[in-house]
Amino acid sequence: MAVNIKQLRYVAFATLAITVAFVLYISLATPDTITTTWNRFAQPYVQSSDYGSGYNEAPSEMAELFSGLNLAHENHREINHRNLRDLHSCLALRRCGKNQKKVVLFAENYFRDSMRLERRRTCLGTVNGKFQSGAFERPNGSRKKQCGKWGTLTWCRLIQTLEQYRMFPDMVKVVIGAGCLEAEGCIMTEENPTGIPRWKSDFDMTFFPWGGNTENIGWEWAVHAERWGEKDPTHETLHYIGYSMDDQCQAVTFVPHDERPMSAWFYSKQATYFYSDHPEFGWNRSYFELATEALKDHNLEFRGAYQIDYTFLPASLSERIAERPMEPIPGVTNLGKIGPELFTEELAKSRVLVGIGQPWLAPSPYLGLCLGIPFLNVVKYWDADNPDDRTKWMSQHDVLMGLEPPYVYNVKAGDYDGFVAAIEAAITTPTPPYEDPEMTEEAVRERMRNLIERDWKALAAERWNEMSEQGRAPEWVL
Repeated sequence: MAVNIKQLRYVAFATLAITVAFVLYISLATPDTITTTWNRFAQPYVQSSDYGSGYNEAPSEMAELFSGLNLAHENHREINHRNLRDLHSCLALRRCGKNQKKVVLFAENYFRDSMRLERRRTCLGTVNGKFQSGAFERPNGSRKKQCGKWGTLTWCRLIQTLEQYRMFPDMVKVVIGAGCLEAEGCIMTEENPTGIPRWKSDFDMTFFPWGGNTENIGWEWAVHAERWGEKDPTHETLHYIGYSMDDQCQAVTFVPHDERPMSAWFYSKQATYFYSDHPEFGWNRSYFELATEALKDHNLEFRGAYQIDYTFLPASLSERIAERPMEPIPGVTNLGKIGPELFTEELAKSRVLVGIGQPWLAPSPYLGLCLGIPFLNVVKYWDADNPDDRTKWMSQHDVLMGLEPPYVYNVKAGDYDGFVAAIEAAITTPTPPYEDPEMTEEAVRERMRNLIERDWKALAAERWNEMSEQGRAPEWVL
């Protein structure tokens, strides 16, 4: 099974959802969501006699009461339809699973996109969509058995989210998606008692550990897919949920190290990274050809797959490219635009993933590590007076810079000797498969459980009292 890191990265930046990312825990809702049941995507099927736990689907006898589902072209509408059908059925029959009446509403386009069947088949899960909406149904139709205890629904417009909330106000635990605060009639106030309480609707999402909705009640309501890495944990300003790579790692065949060619994968799908100023592009273009010559005894070859993608290209960079068209990187074999199958194949048989400074915090290095492929991480900024102080470093992947060889080789931008030495060590030293403990499906599931089960009303009450004491009583009510 191929993993389309390219599309995953695209979605990550799009949230991104970041994205993030509740990658394996919410049963995949989409924009304007309303998670109605951590549906069958995420949870094992439970026989009707076991109402205390699990997720109970609507019995086949009730199919005639609902319009048919078109699961061959599954999208957020079909998923919402199914989840609502199951929820209404279990309520009417008094046979809901333990957490089936705990509803999560998704209200972002990223969720909708992540639920498109074709996208779920071709990417890691659309990080944003994956990060925030969680466990997806496998392409072969089997269900994820680890997650899925709540109800999930996804909507594209806030008005839809509000309408669904009013159907299940007491069941809705959280509403994930920005915009309710600014939308007229969305937030519950004394004048609008049927709106959504702010403590339920203020959840915003971001892939990166910065940004998010600056109007949140508190940083706990800003959920994100990545961490700060080795930064001071007291600087945490967002709510980390994360995402898991378990399924993606298991879907790729491990290639024994002694069967891999002496290949170093040039990590960049976007050729415009080469036009960035130093140290955002961490190496001189000549390094790759020079390194190939320096390591000729190992028959080293740099391979990559990149092109100019104008989708997210700033106007200033477009002008620079127009003035100086893309030239080949000496010493790198560029495969151009490749599909997920070939990318996975190339990555799996590489001996090292060579970072160049961008993209930041991308998922590919995690996939590489679980396949026994070390990552050469570019350290772009550091304290000149104390260059070994990692708390002052800013690298391409801050989360991974805390790891040591043979997993991660941190090399300062512009350090040619360090660049060559790291590559030689990486291609000659087998790297055991590694998975970040924070990125296991169980770890993500536990953080998601805490998010859903937390007493957000009590925390919001504390913030409300604090603001009132400061003479700025909120308009919203508890």
